[in-house]
Formats: sequence, C-alpha cells, structure tokens
Amino acid sequence: MKPVRLIVVGQAKAPYFRDACSHYLEALRRYLPAEEGIVRDGKSADPIRRKAEEAKAVLARLSPRDFVVVLDEHGRSLA
Repeated sequence: MKPVRLIVVGQAKAPYFRDACSHYLEALRRYLPAEEGIVRDGKSADPIRRKAEEAKAVLARLSPRDFVVVLDEHGRSLA
C-alpha cells in the first residue's frame, strides 16, 4: 500500500504546529503507512512569486496517480 504523504511548505515554526503534525502522523500510522515531506519556503520577496515557487516544489513531489487533498485555513469546508 502506498503511504499517505503529508507535504508541508516550510518547517513548522511554532511548537503547537509541530506537535499537531506529529499528532496527526501518529494517528494516521495506526491505520496505514504515513510519511511527512517538507518543501522549502519560497525565496522570493514577492508573495505571488513565492507561492508559485512553493507550488512548483509541491507539484514536483507528486506523481500523476496521487490523490491530492489540500488543507488551507481559507479553504472551503466540504463537511
């Protein structure tokens, strides 16, 4: 079985974010293989370019057969 991959942009700076990532990875690993992948923050000072750099790095980690779920604090809830 292919592992669930949690791909994050940049290292979590706040301890509670690091703890949350660890918590969810541990919970997932009880049921299926899971791993974390970290993509470096974009280097551009322009926020639009920085997001484009980060998006390109994330997309490079994906294969055509991957099923992608995006978690974003400004995203739409599907529940």
